[in-house]
Amino acid sequence: MADKKEAIKTVVHVMGYDSKKFGGLERYIIDLSKAAAPKGIKIVVMYNLKPKSEEYLQQLKENNIALYVANALKPKDFFKVFYKVMQQHKPAIIHSHFQPLWPGIFGYLLGCKHRWNTVRLMLVDKNIKEAANLSQLKKTTRIYRALINKFNTRFFAVSNAVNKQYTAFYPSHAHKFEVLYNGGKLNPFNKEESRAKLGFSNDTLYICCIAFASKTKGVDILIDAVNELTSKAIDRPFKLCLIGLMEGADVTNQLLDRIKKYGLKDKVINFGIINNVPEVLPAMDIFVQPSRSESLSNSIIEAGFAGVPAIGSDVGGIPEVIVNNETGMLFPVGDFKELANKLEMLLTDDRLRQEMGNKSRQHKIDNFLMSDKINTLINDYISAK
Repeated sequence: MADKKEAIKTVVHVMGYDSKKFGGLERYIIDLSKAAAPKGIKIVVMYNLKPKSEEYLQQLKENNIALYVANALKPKDFFKVFYKVMQQHKPAIIHSHFQPLWPGIFGYLLGCKHRWNTVRLMLVDKNIKEAANLSQLKKTTRIYRALINKFNTRFFAVSNAVNKQYTAFYPSHAHKFEVLYNGGKLNPFNKEESRAKLGFSNDTLYICCIAFASKTKGVDILIDAVNELTSKAIDRPFKLCLIGLMEGADVTNQLLDRIKKYGLKDKVINFGIINNVPEVLPAMDIFVQPSRSESLSNSIIEAGFAGVPAIGSDVGGIPEVIVNNETGMLFPVGDFKELANKLEMLLTDDRLRQEMGNKSRQHKIDNFLMSDKINTLINDYISAK
């Protein structure tokens, strides 16, 4: 327990995005705060928009995590709130996630020594292909990134792939970078009970994908693969479960049109945005991450903890969370026919699917426990002088 005479060290987490659900990053913030409090670390959070999940908002309140809303797309308004946070909490560390620019600059101007950023995205070109050199990035991206590098003092890359790309592009800032993987938690839910609660048939196999409405996530590639599967002589019925697509978004509508065009409506279950992903995942048989770019993939980690084997595109940090042909399979990015082949292999081989699921769970326990990652970060907070 922290000494009562010892000053509390406050860390402001600037999330900088629209939190639509009580997902992995939200659970991370709650768990981080719970683990940090006994060690004298207080967590404060800032978002561009008020989080949508009432459950998450309640958890913030119950854990005494102060919440501020400041839209970083409006710098003057953001600064007013940011200044208020700095005055009220006098944070020792500003830790930004999806909004690394203004917290670094304003933190510098207001005298915060430690301005940290967790890098959660690969740098991509105009075709959403992971960039091989700086010249492939837009000029505005290069300027934006240069400012981020200048005004942030420390970076946590969520995968070796992210770390390798950024340190190669910005060698003069390489000393600021280190790898800190995302993590997940042991899944307490039972497969049979989860399937029963969802009304799943024991005769059907369920393919799952968790992705928000973005072309980067490659859900269109997965739909093309499922369409390809329908031409194969597979003797087991299967369905595709889509989780996380926001109703009414342009990309969501395009995906629904694609499903309709292929005549796949009866093969697709659209869950939309849900808060109980850990409860739903054990009901699934195969997880797919078909991204065009991916820094790591929390969803693959969560699927592994649920004992579900994963198939992922061979990009970014995905090969770091899927041991190819052991805990799952990799396919060339965008190759929907090869993805269909991988799906066919797992759909038609019960033993292989179960074996890979078991190995995936153990792999995640050995390498991606959230508690381990949180403890590492808290030690970094404590040691920051």
